[in-house]
Amino acid sequence: MNGLLQDVRYGLRQLRLAPGFASIAVLTLALGIGATTAMFSLVYGALFRSLPYPRSKELVSVGVLAPIIDGEFLFAGSYLGWRNQQVPFSSFTSSTGVNDCDLTDDRPSRVTCASVESTFLPTFDIQPIFGRNFTTEEDRPNAPRVALLSYGLWQSRFGGDRNVIDRTVSLDGRETQIIGVLPVHFEYPTLAHVGLVVPQALDESMVQRHELGTVVRVYGRMKPGMEIATAAAQLQPLFRNFVDSAPPPFRKLLRLQVRSIRDLQIHDSRLSAWLLLFSALAVLLILPSAAFALGLGDIRLLSSLNAPLDAEIELVDVTPEELNSLQAQIASLIRESYRARSSGKWKWPMDGVITQGFGCTSYPFEPYDPTCPSHHFHSGIDLATDYGTPVHASDGGIVHNFTMGCGWGGGLCGYGRYVVMVHAGGFTTLYGHLSSWAVGDGVQVDKDTVIGYEGSTGNSTGAHTHFEVRIENSPVDPMQMLPDLAPQPGTPIPSVPH
Repeated sequence: MNGLLQDVRYGLRQLRLAPGFASIAVLTLALGIGATTAMFSLVYGALFRSLPYPRSKELVSVGVLAPIIDGEFLFAGSYLGWRNQQVPFSSFTSSTGVNDCDLTDDRPSRVTCASVESTFLPTFDIQPIFGRNFTTEEDRPNAPRVALLSYGLWQSRFGGDRNVIDRTVSLDGRETQIIGVLPVHFEYPTLAHVGLVVPQALDESMVQRHELGTVVRVYGRMKPGMEIATAAAQLQPLFRNFVDSAPPPFRKLLRLQVRSIRDLQIHDSRLSAWLLLFSALAVLLILPSAAFALGLGDIRLLSSLNAPLDAEIELVDVTPEELNSLQAQIASLIRESYRARSSGKWKWPMDGVITQGFGCTSYPFEPYDPTCPSHHFHSGIDLATDYGTPVHASDGGIVHNFTMGCGWGGGLCGYGRYVVMVHAGGFTTLYGHLSSWAVGDGVQVDKDTVIGYEGSTGNSTGAHTHFEVRIENSPVDPMQMLPDLAPQPGTPIPSVPH
């Protein structure tokens, strides 16, 4: 203890002898800690925060992807049909979304209203802290208007008065009865701010009239033990009926999507959140060195710290550093190989044409490799066919979805949106440039399961799928693993039924 006290006294004396350095060091550390804390608060919700729903892993968002509408959706008429015929969900519900609405009584104000089905709160296992949910009869066209208050609106507008239940307010000019107050931690699945929850009042007779109806967002609670991939497979007959009812030009563009509520909330930002967190830790480690450099009056260290930022602002191709990042990423996933269910018999991921083979290439966008005569190396094969063609798992394994951002600090951009599958025996496969994913992250699927759809994301000159096979993280020629080898680039792949 005496030695420690002596060290502390000595350090304080040294700082007193160099007050400029001491001030800069303390300020820099304070800024670093503050920045790190702020960044961690941003990524906490995406990576670590528990969802405020009981058994949240059972909850998914369900719908069809189409270019005309952002995110998965169903038309109300289709939803009502799916609700009656679906199998994988113990509860199935919908919402027409969150929109502005106006309280028009003695204190007019604009708030937000979530229009939901009467089964919405029960599906998410949410109970009002007092009052009740609305009934099926109240969730019909022309029924008397009712609403539930958010906890925040109850406190701010009604002062937390418990006698608010059964009070009538004017909402968008209509008399509306308050029947309940939501919990303080109530959260709409898309994280949209909600002031009131009201019945969406779908007209169920539209099914008999074969009308499409409005767009709805659909949510389900999977039956115990059900996996997302299995739920998606069981919805395929309903999805095919939806496709058959669509205009022919749009049918190829439609995709079924079933994903967890967490994936719905964070979209493609999981990788970005991790990068932001690591950047925050790097700032905390680097800034003391920068403070030391400033204290010595030498700004050259700060210049060197800024150099990578200036050098990588431009859009870059796949660099050795980015490949090292991918290698590390795959190395961490290979650990799952022991629990992957694989057959060891490989299959083509899709039909199409091989537009580029494996090995050394003169194409300048491929990664630099000094061992190649042309100084570039292509670590897989490129398969091209129509945009949006389903991409299948070459063998059974565990799916991981990633997005490569472009620009400084964004990691890889070459493969765009891609899937890495972990197979038994230390094998991994990579499917790059996808337009979208088909299954959730971390899901175990069988061979030939649709895992994504051909696209042109990332560093791509047209619609195709980059396909890699790796053994213990080292790329090998996929042609050695696949049946019915096509000998040269440009040769059509033998048609394999999927």
